[in-house]
Amino acid sequence: EAYNIAMEEEFSLANILLRMRDGLGLKEVLGNSEDTEKSFYLYPTVFSGNMDISKAKKILKFQPTSAVEAFEKTMAWYEEAFVKYPTQRDIILSELFQTAVPKQNRDAVYLAIDRELTKMGHTEEKYAKKKKGDLGSLPSAVPENKDEL
Repeated sequence: EAYNIAMEEEFSLANILLRMRDGLGLKEVLGNSEDTEKSFYLYPTVFSGNMDISKAKKILKFQPTSAVEAFEKTMAWYEEAFVKYPTQRDIILSELFQTAVPKQNRDAVYLAIDRELTKMGHTEEKYAKKKKGDLGSLPSAVPENKDEL
């Protein structure tokens, strides 16, 4: 027998991003969470909204994790991984700079990275150098060794 296992809350991509912003304490980042008929739902389905989990709740006594708790735990994991896996972090940042971060916003992103690392008691010279204007050791938009991706 099949059961749908999901959260009860329904949220769009915009709502997820705003929750991430709030969880990181980045209130200065503006966003629009307006839901429309064209809103893109990532979880648990793409365009049709929430899945019906009543069968799992009734038969399996399933109790879904709240979105608040799930986001808190997910953000904590990402914050830990941000320091713990620097190579992977820099690969992801490189891809983000290439595809999603406009050139005019990159300085702010570098400073935010250094700020977050410093808050976690960790410093990396390449991000700290950005404050001094040295760009040479920062992640580039195109990695030198494409096999790393």
